[in-house]
Amino acid sequence: MRIKKLWIGTLSLVLFAISCGEDTSKQQEEYETIFKDVLNVHDKLMVRMTDIYEYSKKLDKIADTSAAPEPYVNAKERLTTADSDMMNWMEHFGDDFVKNKSAIKKMNSQQLESQIADLKSELKDVQDMQTEMTASLTNAEKLIQ
Repeated sequence: MRIKKLWIGTLSLVLFAISCGEDTSKQQEEYETIFKDVLNVHDKLMVRMTDIYEYSKKLDKIADTSAAPEPYVNAKERLTTADSDMMNWMEHFGDDFVKNKSAIKKMNSQQLESQIADLKSELKDVQDMQTEMTASLTNAEKLIQ
């Protein structure tokens, strides 16, 4: 009888603990969606990284033979900045989000909300970087033609 009461008491505590746990599945889903959005923009930018290198070489050649090299030098500097910004962003994103991604499943609701806000900021940053990189590449393409 005593074992039965102990077992029922233990089972009650376990069920109570389970029922008190937070359901963070929707927040985890939101985090995953935003994370994928960030990676999609990143992947589009990575494809263009080769163009940055190629256009930079072409701009150097044109600037070396031009009587007015300033626009070509400026365009190359803009491409170099876009490349550097991308590399710095990837390092930061990898350190802050990719390495710690597995911890998301263990976070409570408040921690997840903070991570989601940070990730939304990263999405804006990578979108801004995409805008600047696209403008830099478009500018370089026009000058090269």
